[in-house]
Amino acid sequence: MKDFDLHWIDVSAGTPETFEMVFYAEELEIGRVRFTVSEQVGGRVALPPLKVQTPIIQANSQIQVKVASIGGGESVSISLQYHTY
Repeated sequence: MKDFDLHWIDVSAGTPETFEMVFYAEELEIGRVRFTVSEQVGGRVALPPLKVQTPIIQANSQIQVKVASIGGGESVSISLQYHTY
């Protein structure tokens, strides 16, 4: 495994909502992104990729994401796009 950093996040959500995601490598905050799903036409809404730029993360680090929303009850699905060094 090589060191890496995060560049993009693919997100889908089930209802119109404002979200904030905070990214951690081990216990250190490495990134934060806020986004709004403004309209839904049945099912889940896939957003265009969200830009995030983290510092270089040491190989084999555990990445955690905490998600908050105004409504507090919605979930999101995410995929992370990264670059290795």
